[in-house]
Amino acid sequence: MNRIRGLTLIEVLAATVLLSMLAASCIPLLRLAMTDLRHQDESFDLIELSLFVDEVLSKPTDFNLDLEMIAQSSQHTINWPDSATGASIIMRRLVSDNPKVDHAWLCFTSNGQSVFRWIPVDNENDQESQP
Repeated sequence: MNRIRGLTLIEVLAATVLLSMLAASCIPLLRLAMTDLRHQDESFDLIELSLFVDEVLSKPTDFNLDLEMIAQSSQHTINWPDSATGASIIMRRLVSDNPKVDHAWLCFTSNGQSVFRWIPVDNENDQESQP
């Protein structure tokens, strides 16, 4: 007679203990993932920041800015529109030592994310303003 053999009690207990240890080790990772997801919902992503920067540079007067002021100032803060978190964007102008450069790079930073854009500048005004 062939007898069908099942699992012993020890084997079932060992499997249960191993699975419970595996599940317990995953709980902190799940909590961390949930926390990260909540923080992502409160902020915005890089694409939204890029679109906002393009809008600021195409229509600076809508944000109480002037292209001359943008080209001359080294740093300026812009408030994110319709933001529940009150996020702000810091705009910095990166200056070149080369007097022949006809453009300036602007760095827009918010929540650890940065977007770079360049704008044309007038070299004569830049040279007069530099010491």
